[in-house]
Amino acid sequence: MSKIIWLKNNIDINKWNFILIVCLTLFSSVIIPMPSLILKKIIDGGFNNVFKENIHLVILYLLSPVFLGIVSIFLSKYSITFSEELTNSLQKNLYKNTTKKNIDFFINNSSGIITQKIVRESGELSQYINSITINLVSQFITLVTTIYIMIKLNYILTILIFLFIPLYLIPTIFSKKLTLGLNKQSLDERSKSLQNIQETLNIGTYMTIKLLTGFKKEIEEFTGIVKKISYYNIKRTVRIEFLNTLNSITTTMLPILIFFLYLYMFPNDLDISVFIVFLTYINIIGNIFKNSFNILNKIPMFFQILDRLSEYTSEYMDVSYGKETITDKKIDIKFENVSVEKNGKKILNNINLEIKSGEKVIIVGESGSGKTSILNLISRFCLPKEGTIKFNNRNILNFNEESFIDNVYYAIQEPTLFNKSIRKNILYGNENKNNEDLMIASKKSYIYEDVQKLQEKYDTVIGESGFNFSTGQKQRVAIARIFLKNKPLILLDEITASLDKKNEQLILDTLLDDFKDSTCIMVSHNLFNIKYFDRVILIKDGGIEWQSKVENYEYCLEKLKSMLRS
Repeated sequence: MSKIIWLKNNIDINKWNFILIVCLTLFSSVIIPMPSLILKKIIDGGFNNVFKENIHLVILYLLSPVFLGIVSIFLSKYSITFSEELTNSLQKNLYKNTTKKNIDFFINNSSGIITQKIVRESGELSQYINSITINLVSQFITLVTTIYIMIKLNYILTILIFLFIPLYLIPTIFSKKLTLGLNKQSLDERSKSLQNIQETLNIGTYMTIKLLTGFKKEIEEFTGIVKKISYYNIKRTVRIEFLNTLNSITTTMLPILIFFLYLYMFPNDLDISVFIVFLTYINIIGNIFKNSFNILNKIPMFFQILDRLSEYTSEYMDVSYGKETITDKKIDIKFENVSVEKNGKKILNNINLEIKSGEKVIIVGESGSGKTSILNLISRFCLPKEGTIKFNNRNILNFNEESFIDNVYYAIQEPTLFNKSIRKNILYGNENKNNEDLMIASKKSYIYEDVQKLQEKYDTVIGESGFNFSTGQKQRVAIARIFLKNKPLILLDEITASLDKKNEQLILDTLLDDFKDSTCIMVSHNLFNIKYFDRVILIKDGGIEWQSKVENYEYCLEKLKSMLRS
């Protein structure tokens, strides 16, 4: 029941479209058996009356397939629309849910698995909903209508027919057992194939793989995955067709058996027109059970995907933030006994730290010492195992997301660029800025001259992962974004790591001058950068080893070098 509630909360249905589908389904299902009744009346009237008294019945009988076809076309149109609306709403909500997950989710799940669930599995789930609800209801109504007419025509023959109905259900009994495991295995292999494509066929990994293995290993691995998918799909299809064949045999043989049995019991009691109508109705019933078998076969797959998606949306969810807003544009930061764990190992241990509003702090230390974890904690990308982090004596978890984004900017170490123009990359998240703002930010990040040398200038497409730019240029494009952010708290993680010494000094000078009223915290491996900051903090083995104001640059530099060597 909880899974169904989850589904209800994650799909948006146009109720008028749904009502129209229900009405068309009811109407279509009720009139399907009617042509056979019309045929019975024509036969009962005799051949001589066909072109006299029964000509209207003949015309009605001939037009009935056209009429049913028109109804079927409209029903298909609105059913597909309903299915697409389900898919779109489910994909939208899954995408939205994914954006609310914490950073551990993206560490533990590949982009291939995420894509499989949001795009493919959501689409399949919508198709199953459409098939199971609308089609199954349609089959049921047609069955009830047909049975009612059969009872009216000959209730004994109807009873005989339905005594043999359990034989129609034989394939259904075996369907779940024969196909459920194969469905799961096929879904798992599809996720692997998407993961393989996204991990190997992007500019970030293409060159590395090309140089190291020439894609021989990757081609073999991908071929193995798609062969497994084919194997499971073929095996499942063969099993389904075997069951369909069994269903066809029973559908063909049972009418003969039933009529011979009826003639044996009541040799002189079978009307030829009733016989013809019942032959038609047995065919309708056979198709109903065949279609119902296919629909029922989808129910285990439906719940299988539903389980996967509901579990997907519930795991690694980000913490629920409060509703407070950051009103004071001067932000003091305080760490109180903060510890962080990763895979059972403490990354930071019992950190106590205060950073005053407007202070410029640089954090240094060896790789893996926990420097970036401090920025991740302040930006709420990760949560402390123990302790509290506060802005102006209020827990940072109390602030709503919109207010937090408006007041905190975090420039991560690896510059994130999109396969869009330079203009759109720099203005990303700042679309309200004009061309003058763009030029100023470009000049301050020292990327302006590089852009002017390009034929299309700011309209030049950077390429996937910024492939058309050097590492230093990519970093300067990312730095340009910072100058468009007038925020009271700026977090910088190795943002100048790929720059030459001259550009690094120029950018840091400009940056810290521009944000002289903001609180700035920068992580850097370059000890010489401490001269630009008010205070330096050395992180070692997950703790604050040493901190000092940078009043005597030479003393601080030598002290840090000595402590890092020890």
